[in-house]
Amino acid sequence: MRPDAAAEQSVVERDATGLLAELAVHERNAIHRASQVQFCAAGDILLRANSPSRFAVFPINAVLSVMRQVRDERAIAVGLFGNEGMLGIDIVLETKSQPDDVMVQSAGFVYSMVAEDWRHQFDGNGRLQRSILAFTHSLLGQVAQNGVCSRHHTLGQRLAKWLLMIDDRSGAIEVGKSKPLLAGALASDQPGIERALSELVSRSAIANRKDRIVIQRDLLETSACECYEALRTNRV
Repeated sequence: MRPDAAAEQSVVERDATGLLAELAVHERNAIHRASQVQFCAAGDILLRANSPSRFAVFPINAVLSVMRQVRDERAIAVGLFGNEGMLGIDIVLETKSQPDDVMVQSAGFVYSMVAEDWRHQFDGNGRLQRSILAFTHSLLGQVAQNGVCSRHHTLGQRLAKWLLMIDDRSGAIEVGKSKPLLAGALASDQPGIERALSELVSRSAIANRKDRIVIQRDLLETSACECYEALRTNRV
């Protein structure tokens, strides 16, 4: 369900968009004026693989996952970002397409800007360019770390890491959609995710509360692999 207008205004007033927070006020306001605020539901696909971005998207409190297709037509998550990043780097690189889907992992609001306006904003703002390069470097490191993680750590460890990464970005995990989204993100099936979730519940690391999963950070961190700490340390 989409939040009402009052909830939307509250989010916009809070505006915790980390990538833009380093800009001068007038630079940040210029980007805001060129953008529209949109609500994205968990599971929405914002960009399809092998297609160019038509919009630049700056998460406010939504969390997005980068999904790579594999041979059996499944997609697995190779990266995750929230307000520290943005979607649409391919626009300023002038590439014709990019190889991944980008999906909403946790519902929330984003700023959306048409491609031409984004190109104009990027070209005229050196500080913004440096922020984008720093985010890109961090995301590439995360992709590499997640690749190692998927080969060497258990589903339970990777699930704990993923939930912590979403929580770090102020995202909420909706119970109704969590199992299929988490299964897709972690290259598992729903029974496997259910078993891993149940194990975390038995450790009191997570709990189901009404419409979302609530985490207990201290306990969940002990269930996660060492990749989580590495990713948290290297995050921009």
